[in-house]
Amino acid sequence: MQSRYVSTLINAGFTLLELLCVLALLGALAAMAAPAMRDWLARDQVEMQAQALLATLAYARGEAIRRAIRVTLCRDDGHGRCCANHKPLSTMELNNWARGYLVLAELPPCLTEPSRAQILRMQPPIEAVTIQSVSAPLSFTPPAGQIIGGFRSFEIGARTTALGPYGVRACRCVRVAAGGRSRIFNGPCAAAPHSRF
Repeated sequence: MQSRYVSTLINAGFTLLELLCVLALLGALAAMAAPAMRDWLARDQVEMQAQALLATLAYARGEAIRRAIRVTLCRDDGHGRCCANHKPLSTMELNNWARGYLVLAELPPCLTEPSRAQILRMQPPIEAVTIQSVSAPLSFTPPAGQIIGGFRSFEIGARTTALGPYGVRACRCVRVAAGGRSRIFNGPCAAAPHSRF
């Protein structure tokens, strides 16, 4: 009788071989899931920054209407001022709004100060994405928040080569109509329609 209890205790639990097999399977599953997770995170960053830019554009237009003054969206030079277009940068970096951007309210001039601007909102630099557009500032004017210069497009893309569905690079296009309304389109700006506002 005593031997029966001893054999039961010896057979309880997992063997080292079983444990190693389970760990190897878990490691293989994690290795297969890592690239998909990285691509998903990159696509999520692109979508999040597109939504943030859309909200900033709507805010700037709303402030131009509410305050009845000109409100400008411009690239940040890193010191809380609008970036000059003549800085020695590559064309890719010159047009990259992911280096940070500002929303400025252009206050009316007074006798002591010729012209000044109040920073309403500041977007810090974004490392995960690029935001490509022309480097010139975008101004919303009262009374209806129209922009100066016609249509404007911002293409937000991942810095990595993350692929979206169907093998297309993860990117979004934010288009601003001449009337100041903004919309997000899937894919690059070259493929986004011009007439759907």
